[in-house]
Amino acid sequence: MRLFQVLGLFGVCLGAGSWGAAQSCPAGGTTTVSGVVYAPNGNEPLPNVLVFVPGAPLEPFPAGVTCVADGTPPSGSPVTQTFTAADGSFQLQNVPVGTNIPLVVQIGKWRRQVTVPTVTACTDTAFSTRLPKNHSEGDIPKIAMVTGRTDKMECTLRDIGLEDSEFTNPGGGGRINLFLGDAGAGGSLAGAQIDTSTPSETALMGDAATLNQYDLVILNSEGYQAGNNPGPFLYQGEPNFYADGPGEPPRPPDQLSNFANYVNAGGRAFLTHLQSVYLNGNPYLPAFANFTDGPGWADQGNSYRSPPINTGFDEGAQFAEWLPLANAGFVYGLMDENDDFPEVPSVNAPTQSWYSLTTALQGGGMGTGVQQFVAHTPVGAANACGRVVYDDFLMEVPPNQQYPTGATFPSECVLRYQQPQEYSLEWNLFELTKPATTVSNSTLTPASADFGTEAVGFATGTTTFTWTNGANTVASATPSIASAEFAVVSSNCASVAGGGSCQIGVRFKPTAVGQQTGLLKVNAVGQSGTATAFLLGNGVAPLSLSTTELQFYSIPVEASKTLSLKVMNVAPGAVPLPPLVVTGDYAATSNCGGSVPANGSCTIFVTFTPTVGGLRSGTLTVGISPVVSLEGVGNFYQLSVTPSSANVLAGESTTLSVMITPEFGYTGTVKFGCGQLPAGVTCSSAGSVTLSGTNAVTARVTVQTTSKYQVIGYGGMVWFVGLGTGLMVLLRRRKTMPVVMLMFLVGCFGLSGCSGKYPGLNSPYTPAGTYTLTVTGDDGRSVETADFSLVVAAK
Repeated sequence: MRLFQVLGLFGVCLGAGSWGAAQSCPAGGTTTVSGVVYAPNGNEPLPNVLVFVPGAPLEPFPAGVTCVADGTPPSGSPVTQTFTAADGSFQLQNVPVGTNIPLVVQIGKWRRQVTVPTVTACTDTAFSTRLPKNHSEGDIPKIAMVTGRTDKMECTLRDIGLEDSEFTNPGGGGRINLFLGDAGAGGSLAGAQIDTSTPSETALMGDAATLNQYDLVILNSEGYQAGNNPGPFLYQGEPNFYADGPGEPPRPPDQLSNFANYVNAGGRAFLTHLQSVYLNGNPYLPAFANFTDGPGWADQGNSYRSPPINTGFDEGAQFAEWLPLANAGFVYGLMDENDDFPEVPSVNAPTQSWYSLTTALQGGGMGTGVQQFVAHTPVGAANACGRVVYDDFLMEVPPNQQYPTGATFPSECVLRYQQPQEYSLEWNLFELTKPATTVSNSTLTPASADFGTEAVGFATGTTTFTWTNGANTVASATPSIASAEFAVVSSNCASVAGGGSCQIGVRFKPTAVGQQTGLLKVNAVGQSGTATAFLLGNGVAPLSLSTTELQFYSIPVEASKTLSLKVMNVAPGAVPLPPLVVTGDYAATSNCGGSVPANGSCTIFVTFTPTVGGLRSGTLTVGISPVVSLEGVGNFYQLSVTPSSANVLAGESTTLSVMITPEFGYTGTVKFGCGQLPAGVTCSSAGSVTLSGTNAVTARVTVQTTSKYQVIGYGGMVWFVGLGTGLMVLLRRRKTMPVVMLMFLVGCFGLSGCSGKYPGLNSPYTPAGTYTLTVTGDDGRSVETADFSLVVAAK
């Protein structure tokens, strides 16, 4: 009952309600609380988070940079505690029962205390929570953020779930303080600021007292300005570093010294790309890695790539396991990224490479090198509690790569989602690593293997791995692979002498198309830790087709035409040919004999027999993606026009001779007509013809045009009037010459039919020009056509 009294007393201090010690349960049962711990955004589950019920009030964390030894117990005198699994899940055993039970989640200096409303004895209570979004919800490490043009990790922290109110100038009350990068301050490389009073990078890195106030320093790459080279830089005595333009200038000795002292005192530092100026050649730190200068820097095309994660050490294996759990888009063992800048060829022990672009696994021509490494400081110390993380690619790159400069936070944050590489920052921000354990020195080589490409359902040859016993006693080692694509096919590791080695055979047998990954694990009885090797292979479909479509064009109805395509097999063994399934007026056969030979091919024959005229579509399915598209046209008869062209004056007509030729014994009646006609043009024909199935038939089609003006003759009426009047005058004055002349003119005028042009127009009429007329034949099932060129001149 004493524990119950203590917990009841602390219940008041913890802002709790009524609760007491865990109760004994029948049949070996227990009282538990189960759930998941997430990042502040509530999305990513977090592993290795300490979850406990406190028995005393929590104490404040010490301010500023500190070195906390591994295994240091948390404040709050935990009554029961556990750590979250790789998927962020946890189950607390023997939890006190009652209402408003306090629950603490903590990792590093991230800590939040919440309340479980009710815990019922001898049952499991579901309760999930997250780390704090702001410092009113719990404890957040104090973070210094140097902003830059190309990297905007302040946006990443927002994506992880930290609220904007936590981003302030120093002294502004927020836990994340912004500083303007020196290389871009006030210029084209400027990063984001809170306001015009946001201090510079020098104010942080040049003052040890200011720097040591922070638990974590994040240094964004500030980029470079191409085509504006002010002259060669001197980077620790190396001329012409980043000769393309003014990137990160060398840091003065006091800043390099302050940085070294900070991380050696237990500080955490996260740097990207050009901020390597604090590492490369820093005389106050060991050479964590080797850097290339100038020409080694190259944008690799803003394309996503997937370097393999180094799973040969415990923290790397944990990171690889967590990524697919945090985001389903990740493939186990691969770290997706974009805009990589490979300029770290190698690291120096004990610095640990986390993932690299390698020729063997990524292909040549795209640049290789370490993309992320982690160093613990002070190097070689028994309690190396400082941490330096360096990443060699961009963060928060906008889609158009138009980097905003001199922005006021948070206007530069345009993505509002996490890019793949930002999960690396999230892992290191929370330091999601298991507490240090003693791991044996046993090794597995090679650390990775690419099995290449293999057809689905077939196995590659065996790749041999060597496990070396790092202990001085006999060990029994067991290899395993948690993947259906890879399998251990041989092992002689049942008894390995101290310092001795054994061999493990692994083969790749893909079950699906695409890139496949796996992890070979070797555990030895009596040894802690796991030796691992990363496995990579690519599955391809064994069968493929030489084409995805066949075009048969026009053939007579009920006639047949055959085309072919190849089926190719890339597998080392024969593969059964799947059933041939066709639709439409098509049939398929093959000479494959039921299977396609190993590394060979056979032929599929497709026959088109149109049952009616017109477009006839179909498909061929062979059980191989994609489906083959089939297309043809069936014809009954054909038309031809003689002549193919004619010249006429407007108002005239022309007659065409149309020949109709039956095909494949066609019999039927074909009706003639014309397609769309120009203005003032009419078309007339004999109407229709009957085809007997053997002989061609000729018909005539007359095309009539229309002149622009109406022509009306007045000659007859004038002739009679003139002639009559003349005779009357002649009878009275026979010898009068003018009368004779008048009669002569009237007679001529009348006989000639002369007339004037009437002002009215024909509507419609046929304008001068060249026209294409289409003669049609229609039997009610299909329509055939023939074209004729008509040239009309004005009259």
